[in-house]
Amino acid sequence: MIWINFIIGTFESKFLLEKFNIPNRKWLIVAANYTSMFLGYYFIAPHFSFENGFPDFWGMKSRVGEYELGGFFIGFLCSFVATLIIEFPFYWLSLKTKQQGWRLLKPFFLVNLLTNCIMLLIYFAIVAFSAKWS
Repeated sequence: MIWINFIIGTFESKFLLEKFNIPNRKWLIVAANYTSMFLGYYFIAPHFSFENGFPDFWGMKSRVGEYELGGFFIGFLCSFVATLIIEFPFYWLSLKTKQQGWRLLKPFFLVNLLTNCIMLLIYFAIVAFSAKWS
């Protein structure tokens, strides 16, 4: 997780935000990723998964075939929303030139959506083979 978040932050800063011609401070984007990863995947996703009746978000206590993907998706969706809220202040502070309106929000949402979809696929690949749909 340490290296993956560094790579994601660098990717978001260097390749995606600069494609939108938005100069930024990479270290703040990387810090945003570490903060949202820590809060989102270790506290928010497991909490909301548990609150919706799925106590084993990480699949550490479930036997093969018992892990329920419904809890995984609920936790991941809540974590994604939290990621947007957690990372936005970092994103705003990272901008070397402050943007307005849609020019500010469009790259932020697109970059976060892309990287969260990639992370969803990675986590899903880890848990899907020993899970059941419910």
